[in-house]
Amino acid sequence: SIHVIGAKELNQFAGSNEGELLTRVQGVEYTRSGVDEITFNARGFHSAFNIKVFQLVDGRNSMSASSGSLPVFNNGSTQKDDIERIEIILGPQTALYGPNAHNILFNYITKDPRKYPETTVSVSAGSQRQFSSRVRHAGVINAKWAYKLTGEHATGEDYHWFDTVY
Repeated sequence: SIHVIGAKELNQFAGSNEGELLTRVQGVEYTRSGVDEITFNARGFHSAFNIKVFQLVDGRNSMSASSGSLPVFNNGSTQKDDIERIEIILGPQTALYGPNAHNILFNYITKDPRKYPETTVSVSAGSQRQFSSRVRHAGVINAKWAYKLTGEHATGEDYHWFDTVY
């Protein structure tokens, strides 16, 4: 089954971490491990360090090579204002997408600069002193060339741990 989070849901979502929207999909399991870090899984194989999840951005593998093929999610270069839609495919997909697509596949489709030649500036804030400022600029040079630039600055304060003994 394929679930799609489209432009309407992304525009209505006030936060900066699109992972919050993915937690609403039936069959998706998640673990929150900090202010802005969410890990996902499906099919009952839940773990905070699961390599059986596959992530694509515009049809390209965006798994982190330096971490043993973990998905990068919110730590990657894709920001919320540049996402056109997110496709979530539950179940094993190794025959179509190759290794590590065992439990769930996330396919992020970003906005084409030819379809969306615009400048967007966004700001969001939330609990735990979360603040995110984002900018996206895209333009068309000619029939063959187009460009887009995106950037984000995000801050937050993680949970405070108080040692009750010392």
